[in-house]
Amino acid sequence: MQLTGMLYGSKLLRYVDFPTAEVLGPEASEDEIKALIVRHGSVLVKPVFKGGGGKKGKAGLIGHAKDLKTALADKERLYFVEHRVGNAAAKAQGVTLEKWGKMGPGSHF
Repeated sequence: MQLTGMLYGSKLLRYVDFPTAEVLGPEASEDEIKALIVRHGSVLVKPVFKGGGGKKGKAGLIGHAKDLKTALADKERLYFVEHRVGNAAAKAQGVTLEKWGKMGPGSHF
């Protein structure tokens, strides 16, 4: 099984007490998003793709929001985005909102 992204990966990693970022899925309400922003100062908004399409080319498909209005705009922009690698195309199946901070981009455990 190949798991990519923290939407499902964080749930599995919690079973073995591995530290993960706090992640909200596509079903997150505005109140949950606002609470995440208040707790952490800002959030990353990322599309959810099934399977691993690789990291190259997806850098532009990430939003960084410090307020609810920006987070909702990025969520709408990225909800049905399409990512192409050669002949293969993958459509997003929602978005995740992750905390920004110590476990932001480029951080390692």
